Amino acid sequence: ALYKTHFPLVARWPVEDLWPMVGVIELAWSFAPQKCLDFIDQHLLPCPEMDDLTRQCLHDLPEWDLESVQRIQTLALRASEERLWWAEDYVYLISDHNPDLAPLLASTLFSRRLDELNQNDQDADTERRTRNPLESTNEWHDLPAVAEAAPVVFLRELWSWFVKVATQWYGCAPSSLLNHYGHISHIYYPRSGPHMHRPVLKAFETAVQDCARLKPHRFVEITHAAWTIDNGPIQIMLARGLTEAARTIPAVGLKFLSSDARRLSLGCHSLGDDSYSFELIRAIGPWLDSQQLLEMETLIRHWSQYRPGIELCEDQLEWDRESRLRLLTAIPEDIRSSELSAFIASELSELPNALRKPTRMPWGFVSNISPISKDEMNTADD
Repeated sequence: ALYKTHFPLVARWPVEDLWPMVGVIELAWSFAPQKCLDFIDQHLLPCPEMDDLTRQCLHDLPEWDLESVQRIQTLALRASEERLWWAEDYVYLISDHNPDLAPLLASTLFSRRLDELNQNDQDADTERRTRNPLESTNEWHDLPAVAEAAPVVFLRELWSWFVKVATQWYGCAPSSLLNHYGHISHIYYPRSGPHMHRPVLKAFETAVQDCARLKPHRFVEITHAAWTIDNGPIQIMLARGLTEAARTIPAVGLKFLSSDARRLSLGCHSLGDDSYSFELIRAIGPWLDSQQLLEMETLIRHWSQYRPGIELCEDQLEWDRESRLRLLTAIPEDIRSSELSAFIASELSELPNALRKPTRMPWGFVSNISPISKDEMNTADD
């Protein structure tokens, strides 16, 4: 009775006098949930000045559906605070009730935050990189659990955001010598250790690997457009997913490797590491047929970590052989041909340090020999 006679009058009170309604609605959720939602939709949600009250009322909602998530999205999009702690908490709350809906709200919040950074950011690239939302350490601590609870939906809703951020924050000129992607962030170092607490990045790693393992074809569908993006962190994330999907779609992993020579050197370049390429080769090998296995072997044996047209010194030629040898040893021994096994054994005898644990990237001078002599240059016409 009070719902029709008194509540409409109460809703006209000043917002500072309406807070007792939070307790009233909290008690009413258990026996009149629809009337609670109707009251919120009619009297609270249309009024931005009541947003704090609205989000407090919705916190004890017993069941979450798409419309309820959209109510929180409305509040978040018109909020004035830079950091929406309360909205982050709602993502976790919704994930506990309905895991497939939480990524929808997370996507809204991440897009909002990225828009704010782009609008307000006037810093230089090196300064801006310290604000990289992928590398944040003081927020979204429980996001990996959200991704784990609904990896396919998480990836579907947030993959485009990851691509935007990776492209924006990890872009730099490629090496003039090494045929590698232009930027591999330190957060991807295989030996970065557990102290590198990056919950947002961890959530994406979780979603990529779980989605690829559970729904490999869906993973390819969601991420395939990113194959063409010239960006190291994106390519590493793709490789990690395809490693998880190796048993189901090994041919896709092989196509990924063969489509760009730089994908055979995915790892921490400053440490001379190609661990992500190594893991992908090792994962798909047992599931390839004999022709595909020969194709992968040939691909590796003709590969170079250096750019075409570069005249290499003896040390660099040796380092190149070592890199190829390391990748060949990723092919499991029990599926190697006798010819490949003999070749690996021969190379190991000549390159005893090839399989050493890398500590840094080898380096050296590159000689670009002029087609004319110094005397000819001095006498040549301008």
